[in-house]
Amino acid sequence: MVFTGLIITAFIAAAGFWSSEAYFHLACPGFNSELSCPKGKVIRITNLTNGPADSVDCSAQTTPVQTKSTCLHPAMLRWSRFICDNLEYCRLPKPHPRMTMCKSSKDFFLQFVYDCVDRQKGEKSIVACEGDKLDIQCETGAIRIQKAAYGRFDQKTCTEKPSTATFCHSLTVGFMMSGCEGLKSCSLEINDDMLGNTAFCDESRKYLLLDYICK
Repeated sequence: MVFTGLIITAFIAAAGFWSSEAYFHLACPGFNSELSCPKGKVIRITNLTNGPADSVDCSAQTTPVQTKSTCLHPAMLRWSRFICDNLEYCRLPKPHPRMTMCKSSKDFFLQFVYDCVDRQKGEKSIVACEGDKLDIQCETGAIRIQKAAYGRFDQKTCTEKPSTATFCHSLTVGFMMSGCEGLKSCSLEINDDMLGNTAFCDESRKYLLLDYICK
C-alpha cells in the first residue's frame, strides 16, 4: 500500500487553492490512484484534476500540481467519492481515455485532493464477506447507516489470491441496505441478490463494508 503523504503548504493555502492540511495523490499512465489516511481517519475527496503526463514529475506522487482541468468526465469526481469516501484506503483505476472527454487525452495524469477526517463519534465499522450472514444490532437507539459499500476496495480482504479489481462495486447497495435503517436489529445475506449487481469485478470474493451508528 502506498501511503500518501501530508502536504502542509502555507503559501498554497493562503492563495485559496487547497486546505493547509490537504493530501494529494498523483497517478500517471500505468499507475493506480491510491489514497490513504492515518489509522482512525477516513478519506473525503475534495477535488480531482488532470493534465498532460509529460508536464509533471510522475515520481512525486504527493506533491501538489496546479492545473485547470477541462477534460475529465463530469461523473468521475462523483464516482470516485462514491468508492473512496469514508474509507481509510482505496485504490482506483489507472488513467484511461474513457475518463475524459478530450480526444488528445491519451497520456494524462490524475490528481486527487482529499482530506483525512475523524470518524463520527460512536461509528461502528463491519466487514462481511460474500456468502456470509451479517447480523447488526443496536443495544440502544436504532441503526443509522453512514456508508454501505459492496464489492472490492482493496487487494486482500476476503480473498487468498490478491485481486487488482479494487474498484468493483454495486451502485444500488445503499438502496438495498435502506431496509435496515431505523431498526434495532437487522440480518441479511451478503450476495448480489441482496446487495445489487456489481461492475468492474473479477472472480475474487466480494464483501460489504458497513459504517453505522446507533442513535
